[in-house]
Amino acid sequence: MGDRDRGDRQKWNRKYRDKGPESFGSEPAEWLVAHRDLLTPEPHGRALDVACGNGRNAAYLARLGFTVDALDVSGVVIAWLRERVDREGLSVHPRCCDLTRGPLPPREYQVVLNFNFLQRDLFAALKDATAPGGLVVFESFTRLQVELPRGPSDPEHTLEAGELRRAFADFEILDYREKTLFPEDVQKTRAMASLVARRPDR
Repeated sequence: MGDRDRGDRQKWNRKYRDKGPESFGSEPAEWLVAHRDLLTPEPHGRALDVACGNGRNAAYLARLGFTVDALDVSGVVIAWLRERVDREGLSVHPRCCDLTRGPLPPREYQVVLNFNFLQRDLFAALKDATAPGGLVVFESFTRLQVELPRGPSDPEHTLEAGELRRAFADFEILDYREKTLFPEDVQKTRAMASLVARRPDR
């Protein structure tokens, strides 16, 4: 593990220890819930949630009937999530995984999630992990976020205008937006790019 990779793991372990996993929210992402009608699982359908955090989106998919592989770099949050899924009987399989090293699980998934996380060299792997006819649901910060009080301040961790659409141009893009979201708490203002795309069924 390189210094940067180790630093990312230490950073997120510290955040989850200091704040507690629950403090990062328990409700699934609005963008995911808004597209529930597209998330009709096949029998024993599988889903993948990369950089899953406290599992709020993975838990939502499990309640819809998916079996979810939930990956995150933080061993602290993965240990917490394992206890949660055992307690609640969720069909979620948490695993500590450094997404900057090694391939994604060599399986095919009906749904692949990527929320609030950007690793550009992972785009191809996310596509490969998606079954023909399966969905990628992706939402992360844009460059406008750098000027806002919450979220990543490093342009390397934010999307350029139109970048997400271009990255999945070989998929069928079912919904796409780039939008600044203004909740009541101005400190939580977010500039996001959001996508739902289907892998061609061939």
